[in-house]
Amino acid sequence: MSKDRDIGPEYLYYGIPSPWLHSKCLRALQWFPPPEIDADRNTLSKMLQALILNWMADWPDGCVGLRGKGSMG
Repeated sequence: MSKDRDIGPEYLYYGIPSPWLHSKCLRALQWFPPPEIDADRNTLSKMLQALILNWMADWPDGCVGLRGKGSMG
């Protein structure tokens, strides 16, 4: 969301800018029904995949998580 901007260290968590904002936005999505139009559903899916892949790319190498598990595409 704010990857290309200068972020103060108080907003970084393991190199990820404002992860709490990402989490709140994703939580808000659960209250909306999935799009009924295939094109909209595909767009939303691609956006969520890009968000998750960007998160994972910014994780430090020693961070335990989903890196390397499953497939995103």
